[in-house]
Amino acid sequence: MSFFPITVKTVIKESVESNPNTSRNFLRSADGASNIPIDFTAKMAPEGDFVKAIGLNVIINSLKNCLQTPLGTYPFDPTYGSLLFQKIFLPADQKTINEIQYEAVNRIAQFDDRVRVIEIKTEFYNNKKGYRLSLLLDRYNLNQTITIDFSDELYTSSNPTLS
Repeated sequence: MSFFPITVKTVIKESVESNPNTSRNFLRSADGASNIPIDFTAKMAPEGDFVKAIGLNVIINSLKNCLQTPLGTYPFDPTYGSLLFQKIFLPADQKTINEIQYEAVNRIAQFDDRVRVIEIKTEFYNNKKGYRLSLLLDRYNLNQTITIDFSDELYTSSNPTLS
């Protein structure tokens, strides 16, 4: 009886080393096997095929969706979205900049804990109503800047994507 467990351990060890498709080798070499989880989502390519968006691109897409969605318009989660669309028609002054930055940072903290906002900048457009939000994000010491545009064209009824 004592011989059987030793033989089993030896056989398992040999099969793991000789067979790269074992679950232990898979877990050791698969994406997300390190301390950094891998985020992915399906995305529609211009050709009409689904492609896999990986890593920080998934988070960027998620942040853009959350910040550009008017608060209360998503029927299954009325708390999803932001009030940033309301800031488009406010005066281009420091008070509005503070409100925009406060709303963006709080919504990101509420809905997505995968990133941390390091820096945020707001620039108003000269030729139309709206602004550009620039966010410097940190995820596991990997920094990336993203820009999100907010304009009256995005939220008016003349936009065919809203009809």
